[in-house]
Amino acid sequence: MLKLYAFHKQANYGNNRSLKRGLDVRSGFKFNAWIQLKGMSTNEAKAKYIELAEKILKHNKNS
Repeated sequence: MLKLYAFHKQANYGNNRSLKRGLDVRSGFKFNAWIQLKGMSTNEAKAKYIELAEKILKHNKNS
Protein backbone atom coordinates (compact mmCIF):
# COMPACT_ATOMS: atom_id res chain seq x y z
CA MET A 1 0.00 0.00 0.00
CA LEU A 2 2.91 2.35 0.68
CA LYS A 3 4.18 1.83 -2.85
CA LEU A 4 0.78 2.69 -4.30
CA TYR A 5 0.66 5.80 -2.15
CA ALA A 6 4.17 6.85 -3.21
CA PHE A 7 3.55 6.26 -6.94
CA HIS A 8 0.30 8.25 -6.69
CA LYS A 9 2.00 11.18 -4.95
CA GLN A 10 4.95 11.17 -7.37
CA ALA A 11 2.65 10.95 -10.41
CA ASN A 12 0.45 13.81 -9.23
CA TYR A 13 2.83 16.10 -7.32
CA GLY A 14 6.36 15.19 -8.43
CA ASN A 15 9.29 15.24 -6.04
CA ASN A 16 8.55 15.89 -2.39
CA ARG A 17 10.36 19.12 -1.59
CA SER A 18 9.77 19.54 2.11
CA LEU A 19 10.27 17.58 5.28
CA LYS A 20 7.43 18.06 7.70
CA ARG A 21 8.46 18.19 11.33
CA GLY A 22 6.59 16.20 13.93
CA LEU A 23 5.35 13.40 11.67
CA ASP A 24 3.63 10.51 13.40
CA VAL A 25 4.93 7.04 12.59
CA ARG A 26 2.36 6.35 9.89
CA SER A 27 2.99 9.67 8.14
CA GLY A 28 6.74 9.10 8.44
CA PHE A 29 6.51 5.80 6.56
CA LYS A 30 4.38 7.43 3.85
CA PHE A 31 6.82 10.33 3.54
CA ASN A 32 9.77 7.93 3.31
CA ALA A 33 8.06 5.85 0.59
CA TRP A 34 7.44 8.98 -1.48
CA ILE A 35 10.90 10.48 -0.98
CA GLN A 36 12.47 7.25 -2.31
CA LEU A 37 10.94 8.02 -5.72
CA LYS A 38 12.75 11.35 -6.03
CA GLY A 39 13.69 11.93 -9.65
CA MET A 40 11.11 9.54 -11.10
CA SER A 41 9.07 11.18 -13.84
CA THR A 42 5.33 11.56 -13.43
CA ASN A 43 4.74 9.31 -16.45
CA GLU A 44 6.95 6.57 -15.03
CA ALA A 45 5.20 6.85 -11.66
CA LYS A 46 1.81 6.51 -13.36
CA ALA A 47 2.98 3.43 -15.25
CA LYS A 48 4.43 1.87 -12.08
CA TYR A 49 1.20 2.61 -10.19
CA ILE A 50 -0.89 0.84 -12.86
CA GLU A 51 1.54 -2.08 -13.02
CA LEU A 52 1.44 -2.58 -9.25
CA ALA A 53 -2.35 -2.18 -9.06
CA GLU A 54 -2.83 -4.80 -11.78
CA LYS A 55 -0.45 -7.17 -9.98
CA ILE A 56 -2.39 -6.75 -6.71
CA LEU A 57 -5.74 -7.23 -8.42
CA LYS A 58 -4.50 -10.35 -10.24
CA HIS A 59 -3.14 -11.78 -6.99
CA ASN A 60 -6.42 -11.10 -5.16
CA LYS A 61 -8.43 -12.65 -8.01
CA ASN A 62 -6.38 -15.85 -7.81
CA SER A 63 -6.63 -16.08 -4.02
